[in-house]
Amino acid sequence: MSVKVTEVGVLDPRQAAGGRKDRQSRSGHRTVDVQRSSVAHLHFHSVYPDTDIVHEKMPTLGEMFPNFTCTTTIGTLSFHKWLGDSWGILFSHPADFTPVCTTELARLVNLAPEFEKRNVKIIALSCDSVKNHELWQKDVKSYAGDKSPGFPFPIIDDSDRNLAVLLGMLDPDEVDSHGIPLTARAVFVIDPKKKYRLSILYPATIGRNFNEILRTIDAMQLTDTHKVATPADWEVGKECMILPVVTNLQLNKMFPRGTTSVAVPSGLPYMRKTPHP
Repeated sequence: MSVKVTEVGVLDPRQAAGGRKDRQSRSGHRTVDVQRSSVAHLHFHSVYPDTDIVHEKMPTLGEMFPNFTCTTTIGTLSFHKWLGDSWGILFSHPADFTPVCTTELARLVNLAPEFEKRNVKIIALSCDSVKNHELWQKDVKSYAGDKSPGFPFPIIDDSDRNLAVLLGMLDPDEVDSHGIPLTARAVFVIDPKKKYRLSILYPATIGRNFNEILRTIDAMQLTDTHKVATPADWEVGKECMILPVVTNLQLNKMFPRGTTSVAVPSGLPYMRKTPHP
């Protein structure tokens, strides 16, 4: 067992793999528990093609992220309680002892201080046991060139794929040696209010860009406290766009560092910029 979630009926991923090949395979349902969000009740609206698998509909951005209890390399965790007042990032990985996953976790080991500076807790997930995770951590730290004691973040045991199914992370095009779907490389960002703020989903064969993930966190933390939006390719310290809801009468008070407007052919005065607040 690795994950406990409430009121969700799902098929074992092994049944999922079989069901995709044989439409007559209709048995083997497993029941797990999932806590309901106070903002969004999670319903069984999505059905995998060619099977009777019903899986959880993920909340949309801005809704509460599902809570769950899981077994990890640091013990059993209740996800929301573990987050506390921090931001959180959940990264999923197809399997332990694989090359791309190892480079990704090594990169996270090196970047852990950057996430900590932003009050972000990291938690990883892989479809293997805690025992394998603990062995794999040694490889990850070696590849990262990190000789400090311990490991900077927990790794979830999702060997039964329950959490992967709950969060819609299975990649049907990537399977293990037993024909069981692997998890895609998902990234979920959750804020201190436990709201689901951002997701990025990569295929299992593509490694993630962690500089981009840090950039998005910087942008969200900035725009949560200032009436600005970040333009394309924005980086910390660069100009921001002023939100359309801000009137010209409010500009001087809200943006004491000054503002600029960019003329466009439409003549509409919506392209307004300000230095990084």
